[in-house]
Amino acid sequence: MKNIFEPFYRADISRSRRTGGFGLGLAIVKKIMDSHKAIIEIESKSNEGTTVHLKFKKN
Repeated sequence: MKNIFEPFYRADISRSRRTGGFGLGLAIVKKIMDSHKAIIEIESKSNEGTTVHLKFKKN
């Protein structure tokens, strides 16, 4: 999962633009999180699902 935030990256090789978007979503989210000095963490377990944690500093 080290490439998951790279633009156009698709974890599932069977995905294409026709079947699953452009692969830009998480790259855009990462840029937004970085601009806010926030943290994004992703946990994924096969056959169970994926959890995304967005952590912002409290002002």
